[in-house]
Amino acid sequence: MEGLLEGIELGLELKYGAAGLELMNMVRVMSTVDKLEEFKNLIRKAGSVDDLKGFLGKSV
Repeated sequence: MEGLLEGIELGLELKYGAAGLELMNMVRVMSTVDKLEEFKNLIRKAGSVDDLKGFLGKSV
């Protein structure tokens, strides 16, 4: 799970910079590997940080 979180953090930083990293507090409260995997895949497809926030709002 820790490795998955690190991968998500890297993806957010590379694609969205500081705005993406601001989401990590919300990401860390996700309790299942399945949700984290789903979020990781969404990073690739999402057009904006707001798309990711929408997912996090429903998942947390």
